[in-house]
Amino acid sequence: MAIKANKIIRVIIMSLVAIGTAALLYLMINNFQFRKGTSIKVLYDRIGALNVGSWVRKSGVKVGSVTKLEINKKDQRSVYVTITMKPGQIVRKADRFAIVVRGIMGDQYIEIFPGPLNSPPVHEGYVFKGEPMLDTSSLLTSGMDMLKDVGKSIKIIADILTSNKSSINNTILNLEDASKSLDTFIKQTKKLTDTIPEITETIKTTLARINDLTASLQENIGGTLKSENKSIKETIDNLNSITNSVKLMVDALSQQSSLVTTMSDPKLSRQIEDTLGNLKKVSDNIMDISNTLQKTVNDLLGPVNNGQ
Repeated sequence: MAIKANKIIRVIIMSLVAIGTAALLYLMINNFQFRKGTSIKVLYDRIGALNVGSWVRKSGVKVGSVTKLEINKKDQRSVYVTITMKPGQIVRKADRFAIVVRGIMGDQYIEIFPGPLNSPPVHEGYVFKGEPMLDTSSLLTSGMDMLKDVGKSIKIIADILTSNKSSINNTILNLEDASKSLDTFIKQTKKLTDTIPEITETIKTTLARINDLTASLQENIGGTLKSENKSIKETIDNLNSITNSVKLMVDALSQQSSLVTTMSDPKLSRQIEDTLGNLKKVSDNIMDISNTLQKTVNDLLGPVNNGQ
Protein backbone atom coordinates (compact mmCIF):
# COMPACT_ATOMS: atom_id res chain seq x y z
CA MET A 1 0.00 0.00 0.00
CA ALA A 2 2.81 2.39 0.83
CA ILE A 3 4.42 1.80 -2.57
CA LYS A 4 1.13 2.42 -4.34
CA ALA A 5 0.55 5.66 -2.42
CA ASN A 6 4.02 6.90 -3.32
CA LYS A 7 3.34 6.28 -6.98
CA ILE A 8 0.07 8.21 -6.81
CA ILE A 9 1.76 11.14 -5.09
CA ARG A 10 4.55 11.08 -7.65
CA VAL A 11 2.04 11.20 -10.55
CA ILE A 12 0.15 14.05 -8.94
CA ILE A 13 3.34 16.05 -8.44
CA MET A 14 4.47 15.49 -12.04
CA SER A 15 1.04 16.48 -13.31
CA LEU A 16 1.09 19.67 -11.28
CA VAL A 17 4.58 20.48 -12.58
CA ALA A 18 3.44 19.89 -16.16
CA ILE A 19 0.34 22.03 -15.67
CA GLY A 20 2.42 24.79 -14.09
CA THR A 21 4.97 24.63 -16.88
CA ALA A 22 2.25 24.79 -19.54
CA ALA A 23 0.59 27.72 -17.79
CA LEU A 24 3.89 29.52 -17.49
CA LEU A 25 4.66 28.95 -21.15
CA TYR A 26 1.21 30.21 -22.09
CA LEU A 27 1.65 33.33 -20.02
CA MET A 28 5.10 33.94 -21.49
CA ILE A 29 3.92 33.43 -25.06
CA ASN A 30 1.01 35.84 -24.58
CA ASN A 31 3.11 38.33 -22.61
CA PHE A 32 0.69 38.18 -19.72
CA GLN A 33 0.94 41.10 -17.33
CA PHE A 34 0.08 40.45 -13.70
CA ARG A 35 0.05 44.21 -13.05
CA LYS A 36 -1.83 46.25 -15.60
CA GLY A 37 -1.83 49.95 -16.44
CA THR A 38 -3.93 52.04 -18.85
CA SER A 39 -5.76 50.21 -21.66
CA ILE A 40 -6.34 51.97 -25.00
CA LYS A 41 -7.54 51.01 -28.48
CA VAL A 42 -5.88 51.61 -31.84
CA LEU A 43 -7.86 51.36 -35.10
CA TYR A 44 -5.98 49.89 -38.08
CA ASP A 45 -7.08 49.21 -41.65
CA ARG A 46 -5.13 45.97 -41.51
CA ILE A 47 -2.80 44.41 -38.93
CA GLY A 48 -0.88 41.79 -40.93
CA ALA A 49 0.46 39.02 -38.69
CA LEU A 50 -0.06 40.92 -35.42
CA ASN A 51 -1.62 38.75 -32.70
CA VAL A 52 -2.59 38.81 -29.07
CA GLY A 53 0.50 38.99 -26.88
CA SER A 54 2.58 41.01 -29.38
CA TRP A 55 4.79 43.49 -27.64
CA VAL A 56 4.23 47.23 -27.59
CA ARG A 57 7.43 49.28 -27.52
CA LYS A 58 8.25 52.93 -26.99
CA SER A 59 11.68 54.10 -28.14
CA GLY A 60 12.66 50.40 -28.32
CA VAL A 61 11.60 49.60 -24.72
CA LYS A 62 8.74 47.19 -23.90
CA VAL A 63 5.95 49.23 -22.33
CA GLY A 64 2.90 47.02 -22.92
CA SER A 65 1.33 44.27 -24.98
CA VAL A 66 -1.60 43.52 -27.26
CA THR A 67 -4.42 42.02 -25.21
CA LYS A 68 -7.30 41.89 -27.70
CA LEU A 69 -8.06 41.96 -31.45
CA GLU A 70 -11.56 42.58 -32.80
CA ILE A 71 -13.13 43.48 -36.14
CA ASN A 72 -14.82 46.87 -36.38
CA LYS A 73 -18.56 46.15 -36.38
CA LYS A 74 -19.37 49.28 -38.38
CA ASP A 75 -17.43 48.53 -41.56
CA GLN A 76 -16.46 44.88 -40.97
CA ARG A 77 -13.05 45.65 -42.41
CA SER A 78 -10.85 47.62 -40.01
CA VAL A 79 -9.52 46.15 -36.77
CA TYR A 80 -9.51 47.43 -33.19
CA VAL A 81 -6.32 46.51 -31.34
CA THR A 82 -6.53 46.75 -27.55
CA ILE A 83 -3.24 47.63 -25.88
CA THR A 84 -2.60 47.28 -22.17
CA MET A 85 0.25 49.39 -20.88
CA LYS A 86 2.49 48.54 -17.96
CA PRO A 87 1.83 50.44 -14.73
CA GLY A 88 3.27 53.95 -14.71
CA GLN A 89 3.31 54.34 -18.52
CA ILE A 90 1.70 57.53 -19.84
CA VAL A 91 0.04 57.69 -23.23
CA ARG A 92 -0.53 61.15 -24.76
CA LYS A 93 -2.95 62.31 -27.45
CA ALA A 94 -0.13 63.25 -29.83
CA ASP A 95 1.45 59.76 -29.70
CA ARG A 96 1.46 57.73 -32.92
CA PHE A 97 1.10 53.95 -33.22
CA ALA A 98 2.63 51.95 -36.07
CA ILE A 99 2.97 48.23 -36.76
CA VAL A 100 6.65 47.41 -37.30
CA VAL A 101 8.30 44.26 -38.68
CA ARG A 102 11.39 43.11 -36.83
CA GLY A 103 14.07 40.53 -37.51
CA ILE A 104 14.56 37.92 -40.19
CA MET A 105 11.50 35.97 -39.07
CA GLY A 106 9.30 39.01 -39.63
CA ASP A 107 7.95 39.29 -36.09
CA GLN A 108 5.54 42.21 -35.81
CA TYR A 109 4.97 44.53 -32.89
CA ILE A 110 3.53 47.98 -32.26
CA GLU A 111 5.93 50.91 -31.95
CA ILE A 112 4.77 54.05 -30.14
CA PHE A 113 6.25 57.29 -31.45
CA PRO A 114 5.95 59.78 -28.58
CA GLY A 115 4.39 63.17 -29.18
CA PRO A 116 5.27 66.51 -27.53
CA LEU A 117 5.52 66.56 -23.75
CA ASN A 118 2.88 69.28 -23.52
CA SER A 119 0.29 66.97 -25.12
CA PRO A 120 -2.33 65.89 -22.53
CA PRO A 121 -2.51 62.26 -21.32
CA VAL A 122 -5.43 60.10 -22.51
CA HIS A 123 -8.04 58.34 -20.41
CA GLU A 124 -8.88 54.63 -20.22
CA GLY A 125 -10.34 53.27 -23.48
CA TYR A 126 -9.21 56.18 -25.66
CA VAL A 127 -9.21 55.27 -29.40
CA PHE A 128 -6.25 56.20 -31.61
CA LYS A 129 -6.04 56.05 -35.40
CA GLY A 130 -3.09 53.81 -36.27
CA GLU A 131 -0.48 54.64 -38.89
CA PRO A 132 -0.96 52.85 -42.26
CA MET A 133 0.92 49.57 -42.41
CA LEU A 134 3.39 48.88 -45.19
CA ASP A 135 1.93 45.91 -47.07
CA THR A 136 4.89 44.03 -48.56
CA SER A 137 2.76 41.43 -50.29
CA SER A 138 0.66 44.13 -51.97
CA LEU A 139 3.82 45.88 -53.09
CA LEU A 140 5.18 42.64 -54.56
CA THR A 141 1.88 41.98 -56.34
CA SER A 142 1.78 45.52 -57.73
CA GLY A 143 5.41 45.20 -58.82
CA MET A 144 4.70 41.96 -60.66
CA ASP A 145 1.69 43.54 -62.39
CA MET A 146 3.84 46.49 -63.44
CA LEU A 147 6.52 44.15 -64.82
CA LYS A 148 3.87 42.30 -66.81
CA ASP A 149 2.57 45.59 -68.24
CA VAL A 150 6.13 46.64 -69.14
CA GLY A 151 6.68 43.30 -70.88
CA LYS A 152 3.49 43.75 -72.90
CA SER A 153 4.51 47.30 -73.88
CA ILE A 154 7.97 46.13 -74.98
CA LYS A 155 6.41 43.34 -77.05
CA ILE A 156 4.07 45.83 -78.77
CA ILE A 157 6.99 48.16 -79.55
CA ALA A 158 9.03 45.25 -80.92
CA ASP A 159 6.11 44.19 -83.16
CA ILE A 160 5.73 47.76 -84.47
CA LEU A 161 9.45 48.04 -85.20
CA THR A 162 9.49 44.67 -86.96
CA SER A 163 6.45 45.40 -89.14
CA ASN A 164 7.76 48.85 -90.11
CA LYS A 165 11.41 47.92 -90.56
CA SER A 166 11.58 49.08 -94.21
CA SER A 167 9.96 52.43 -93.40
CA ILE A 168 12.35 52.96 -90.52
CA ASN A 169 15.33 52.15 -92.75
CA ASN A 170 14.11 54.65 -95.37
CA THR A 171 13.64 57.27 -92.68
CA ILE A 172 17.17 56.68 -91.40
CA LEU A 173 18.57 57.01 -94.96
CA ASN A 174 16.60 60.24 -95.48
CA LEU A 175 17.93 61.57 -92.21
CA GLU A 176 21.46 60.70 -93.29
CA ASP A 177 21.00 62.54 -96.63
CA ALA A 178 19.50 65.51 -94.85
CA SER A 179 22.44 65.51 -92.44
CA LYS A 180 24.93 65.53 -95.33
CA SER A 181 23.05 68.39 -97.06
CA LEU A 182 22.98 70.32 -93.82
CA ASP A 183 26.71 69.75 -93.35
CA THR A 184 27.40 71.08 -96.88
CA PHE A 185 25.20 74.10 -96.25
CA ILE A 186 26.98 74.80 -92.96
CA LYS A 187 30.38 74.62 -94.68
CA GLN A 188 29.26 77.05 -97.44
CA THR A 189 27.78 79.36 -94.84
CA LYS A 190 31.07 79.24 -92.94
CA LYS A 191 33.00 80.19 -96.09
CA LEU A 192 30.61 83.08 -96.72
CA THR A 193 30.95 84.13 -93.11
CA ASP A 194 34.73 84.07 -93.43
CA THR A 195 34.59 86.41 -96.48
CA ILE A 196 32.31 88.92 -94.76
CA PRO A 197 35.20 90.67 -92.91
CA GLU A 198 37.10 91.08 -96.21
CA ILE A 199 34.01 92.53 -97.94
CA THR A 200 33.45 94.85 -94.99
CA GLU A 201 37.06 96.02 -95.09
CA THR A 202 36.84 96.65 -98.86
CA ILE A 203 33.67 98.71 -98.39
CA LYS A 204 35.35 100.72 -95.63
CA THR A 205 38.40 101.36 -97.84
CA THR A 206 36.20 102.42 -100.79
CA LEU A 207 34.19 104.79 -98.59
CA ALA A 208 37.40 106.28 -97.23
CA ARG A 209 38.68 106.87 -100.77
CA ILE A 210 35.38 108.48 -101.79
CA ASN A 211 35.55 110.74 -98.74
CA ASP A 212 39.13 111.70 -99.61
CA LEU A 213 38.21 112.44 -103.25
CA THR A 214 35.22 114.50 -102.15
CA ALA A 215 37.33 116.49 -99.72
CA SER A 216 40.02 117.01 -102.36
CA LEU A 217 37.48 118.12 -104.98
CA GLN A 218 35.87 120.48 -102.53
CA GLU A 219 39.27 121.86 -101.57
CA ASN A 220 40.28 122.35 -105.23
CA ILE A 221 37.01 124.06 -106.13
CA GLY A 222 37.18 126.18 -103.02
CA GLY A 223 40.82 127.09 -103.68
CA THR A 224 40.11 127.96 -107.29
CA LEU A 225 37.17 130.12 -106.37
CA LYS A 226 39.16 131.77 -103.61
CA SER A 227 42.11 132.45 -105.91
CA GLU A 228 39.86 133.93 -108.58
CA ASN A 229 37.65 135.68 -106.10
CA LYS A 230 39.76 138.86 -106.13
CA SER A 231 39.82 139.24 -109.91
CA ILE A 232 36.11 138.43 -110.20
CA LYS A 233 35.35 140.98 -107.53
CA GLU A 234 37.46 143.63 -109.30
CA THR A 235 35.66 142.89 -112.58
CA ILE A 236 32.28 143.24 -110.92
CA ASP A 237 33.34 146.47 -109.24
CA ASN A 238 34.57 147.83 -112.60
CA LEU A 239 31.29 146.91 -114.25
CA ASN A 240 29.38 148.57 -111.42
CA SER A 241 31.45 151.76 -111.70
CA ILE A 242 31.00 151.87 -115.50
CA THR A 243 27.28 151.35 -115.10
CA ASN A 244 27.01 154.07 -112.50
CA SER A 245 28.98 156.47 -114.70
CA VAL A 246 26.74 155.78 -117.69
CA LYS A 247 23.66 156.31 -115.54
CA LEU A 248 24.96 159.62 -114.27
CA MET A 249 25.77 160.74 -117.79
CA VAL A 250 22.36 159.74 -119.12
CA ASP A 251 20.59 161.42 -116.22
CA ALA A 252 22.63 164.59 -116.75
CA LEU A 253 21.89 164.70 -120.47
CA SER A 254 18.22 163.94 -119.95
CA GLN A 255 17.58 166.98 -117.78
CA GLN A 256 15.45 169.84 -119.21
CA SER A 257 18.34 172.29 -118.97
CA SER A 258 20.78 170.04 -120.75
CA LEU A 259 22.45 170.56 -124.08
CA VAL A 260 19.98 168.26 -125.88
CA THR A 261 16.96 170.38 -125.07
CA THR A 262 18.65 173.63 -126.19
CA MET A 263 19.69 172.35 -129.58
CA SER A 264 17.57 173.81 -132.35
CA ASP A 265 18.05 170.88 -134.75
CA PRO A 266 15.33 168.34 -134.04
CA LYS A 267 17.07 165.59 -136.04
CA LEU A 268 20.29 165.92 -134.06
CA SER A 269 18.35 166.07 -130.85
CA ARG A 270 16.53 162.82 -131.78
CA GLN A 271 19.79 161.07 -132.60
CA ILE A 272 21.34 162.09 -129.31
CA GLU A 273 18.25 160.92 -127.44
CA ASP A 274 18.37 157.55 -129.24
CA THR A 275 22.02 157.17 -128.37
CA LEU A 276 21.36 158.00 -124.74
CA GLY A 277 18.52 155.45 -124.66
CA ASN A 278 20.80 152.77 -126.07
CA LEU A 279 23.45 153.61 -123.50
CA LYS A 280 20.87 153.30 -120.73
CA LYS A 281 19.83 149.85 -121.99
CA VAL A 282 23.47 148.79 -122.11
CA SER A 283 24.04 150.03 -118.56
CA ASP A 284 20.94 148.15 -117.33
CA ASN A 285 22.14 144.95 -119.01
CA ILE A 286 25.60 145.37 -117.50
CA MET A 287 24.00 145.89 -114.06
CA ASP A 288 21.93 142.69 -114.44
CA ILE A 289 25.01 140.73 -115.55
CA SER A 290 27.04 142.01 -112.61
CA ASN A 291 24.28 141.14 -110.11
CA THR A 292 23.92 137.63 -111.56
CA LEU A 293 27.67 137.05 -111.48
CA GLN A 294 27.86 138.30 -107.89
CA LYS A 295 25.06 135.94 -106.83
CA THR A 296 26.74 132.98 -108.56
CA VAL A 297 30.04 133.68 -106.82
CA ASN A 298 28.30 133.96 -103.45
CA ASP A 299 26.49 130.63 -104.00
CA LEU A 300 29.74 128.87 -104.88
CA LEU A 301 31.74 130.39 -102.05
CA GLY A 302 29.04 129.83 -99.44
CA PRO A 303 29.65 126.06 -98.83
CA VAL A 304 33.41 126.58 -98.91
CA ASN A 305 33.25 129.33 -96.29
CA ASN A 306 30.89 127.24 -94.17
CA GLY A 307 33.31 124.28 -94.37
CA GLN A 308 36.03 126.43 -92.90
